[in-house]
Amino acid sequence: MRPMWRYLLVDPIRPLMSCSSGFFEVKLAVKFALSLLFPVALWGVYAPIPEQDQGYLFMVALEGGAGFDSNIFGAPANELDSFLITFSPQLKLNYSVEDQTFLSAVYDLDANFYTDRPSNDSLLNHMLGLSLSHTFSPTLYLDLEDTFLIIDSPESFEIRTLQTDQSFHANSIYANLRAEMTQNFSASLKFRHQFFSYDNTVLASLLDRGESEFGVEGRYKMLPELSLLAEYRFQNVGYDDNSVTVKDSDSNFFLFGAEYLPDEKLSLTAVGGIEDRDRDGAPDGSFGFAEVFAIYRYLPDSFVSGGINFGAQETDNVGAYLDEENLGIFANIQHAVTHSIFASGSGFYESSDLNARPGPARAQWISVKIPCEPVWV
Repeated sequence: MRPMWRYLLVDPIRPLMSCSSGFFEVKLAVKFALSLLFPVALWGVYAPIPEQDQGYLFMVALEGGAGFDSNIFGAPANELDSFLITFSPQLKLNYSVEDQTFLSAVYDLDANFYTDRPSNDSLLNHMLGLSLSHTFSPTLYLDLEDTFLIIDSPESFEIRTLQTDQSFHANSIYANLRAEMTQNFSASLKFRHQFFSYDNTVLASLLDRGESEFGVEGRYKMLPELSLLAEYRFQNVGYDDNSVTVKDSDSNFFLFGAEYLPDEKLSLTAVGGIEDRDRDGAPDGSFGFAEVFAIYRYLPDSFVSGGINFGAQETDNVGAYLDEENLGIFANIQHAVTHSIFASGSGFYESSDLNARPGPARAQWISVKIPCEPVWV
């Protein structure tokens, strides 16, 4: 099963039993950039400009490739495989609104053409993003982001609980206000709101929802290379139709962690804690939460990275299950063959346990994805 659209942080649709899949893809990517005539004069002293975009007003990226998907529907048995052709153009605008404000807009098309996919052999996904970064002063920063997605997912395997048209659109709004209070301490206020809207009327009545999060984070630099982290986060999940099965919930997260940066090559981050979930239509529950991430840059444009994450999230069969607990393990590598040619590969393992409502037993599923791609940029 080809990995879900890469800009969506939370998969709204997940299988309810054991399945596995492999995905392999080879790509070529070419980027064209229109440079500003006087980039240094137009970029403000405090303007927060992404390093890879500095000096460019408009960028066009063309990416295409071929791949093989061993399980296009993520089925637990009788898997269907297919070769596919991919084409992904991207348009990006970078603009310095004023000395301390930077605006970025991006459109990304993800086109997939399958050779052996039943019924619908062409899938088109769209992403439109807008971000604004503003520096009020050298110690106060604001980041705003909005991402809109249109995901084409016309069918799934018949044995699954939900086997109808799973196409949907979603939007995510994110805001982060960060202040450096002292030389060693900084604080952040965070907000995120996401909504999911499904094309199929039956799925829409079950799964259309909004998810809102509010958080406050403190970061203390204990040593030049070691920072301690603490965060409180509140999450509200509200379904559009709560009449048949009460699915809404509120969660309180209490998180602690550390970031270790011994040198310019190595970075280690670990965050752990607990989620206390208050369910409106079922008994309350508590879950562990953990995120561990490491990256080592062995050359300026080459690195290896990996991580582990664990936590609870919404499930697709809301009538039978309350939610699901997910364990994910991933690894990535990128190597700069030349200044414009990069070889990269990644692997991902995920295991989920679904927490049942009174009646059905606990279910489990496992998914494995191993993409690999050389890229020319």
